[in-house]
Amino acid sequence: MNLGKIAISGGGTGGHFFPALAFMEKCSDENIDFIYIGNSKGIEYKFRKYMEDKSVFLPMEGYAGKSIFEKSKALILLVKNSLTVYKMLDDVDASLIFGGYTGVPLGVCSLLKRIPLFIHEQNSVPGVANLKLERFARCIFYTFEYTRRFFKNACMIRTGLPLRKALKEGIRIKREEAIRKLGIEDKPTILFMGGSQGAIYINKLAFEVMEVLKDFQALLITGDKHYEDIKRLVPKKVRNIKLIPFTENISLIYRASHIAVARAGAGTVAELSYYGLPALFIPYPYASRDHQYYNAKEIEERGGGIVIREEEADTKRVIEKIEKLFSHRDFFSEGIRNALPVDAENTMLKVVSKIIN
Repeated sequence: MNLGKIAISGGGTGGHFFPALAFMEKCSDENIDFIYIGNSKGIEYKFRKYMEDKSVFLPMEGYAGKSIFEKSKALILLVKNSLTVYKMLDDVDASLIFGGYTGVPLGVCSLLKRIPLFIHEQNSVPGVANLKLERFARCIFYTFEYTRRFFKNACMIRTGLPLRKALKEGIRIKREEAIRKLGIEDKPTILFMGGSQGAIYINKLAFEVMEVLKDFQALLITGDKHYEDIKRLVPKKVRNIKLIPFTENISLIYRASHIAVARAGAGTVAELSYYGLPALFIPYPYASRDHQYYNAKEIEERGGGIVIREEEADTKRVIEKIEKLFSHRDFFSEGIRNALPVDAENTMLKVVSKIIN
C-alpha cells in the first residue's frame, strides 16, 4: 500500500482503544509507519508495550458532565495537548480517530495542518467527539448500519470493527482443545461476560441462572476488580461455574462456549459475531445515548441473538431466552456470524491509501 505515516488516536476505554490497537497491528504487518496518541490515564496506557516506541501518552480529561472547575481544567489540557500534538505531525500523511475525547487534539491539529482526517465509529450511536469532528473528515468508517442516520459525510463505508490478529487466528482452535486447556467438562457451556471491566449485575445473574441450569456449565468473566470478591462469595452449592478474572486469550473461551450472556459494547458484539457465538444481550442501561441497546438490537434484527433490557431480565425470563438460543443455536449462530462485515482493518487501510493518493 502506498502510505507514509498515519497518526492514530482513540482510547480512554477499551471500546475505543482495542479497535485502534488492531488497526496498528495491521499497519505493522504492512510495514506502514504510525504514531499513536493516547491518554496517560486511560486503559491504553496499560497496553503501551504493544506500541513500543510508536506512542505518546498525554494527560487528558473528559469534558461532558463535569463541574465548571473540571471543565476549565479539561480545556486547559486540551490546548496544551493540542500544542504538543501539532509538533508531532510534520511527517504524517493521514490521521485516524477511533472516538473518545482522547482523539480531539489529533482532530484539531489535523484540521490546522490540513492532514486528511478519517474517523471510525464503533457503536451504533456515535460519540460526541466523532460527531463534532465529522465535518472535517474525509471519510467515516462505521460498524453498525444504524450509525448512518447520524452522519452526513459524503464518504460513509461500513467496515465492521477492527479485530486483533491473535483473536482472529484463535478461531482455528478446536473446541476439544479449548475445554481441555480451560479444565472444564464437555457439556453445554454458557459464557457470561460483562465487558472488559466485568459487570456486577452479570456476575450475580450467572449464579442465579446456574443454580437452576444444573446440567449446564458456565464460564464467568468477572473482571479483575470483582474477581476476589466474587470468589469469596461463590455459593458452595453452585459448582458448575468457572470464574475467570480477565484474559487476553479470549479465543479459548469463545471456542469452548455454545452461547453467551453479555453486555453489548461494540467490541463484544464484533467478537461474538466473528466467532458465530449467539448471545442473549442485556445492554448496560447507563451506556451513553443507550448505544449498547442499539448495537444489540441490530444483531437481533439480523437473527443473531436476543435482546432484553436489564430491568426486564429476571432469572426466569433469562433462562427462557437461554433455552431458546440452545434450541435454535444453528439459526442464531449463522445470523450473528453474518451480521457484521469482517476484515475492517484491511478495508480501512485500502480506503485511506486510495483517498490520500
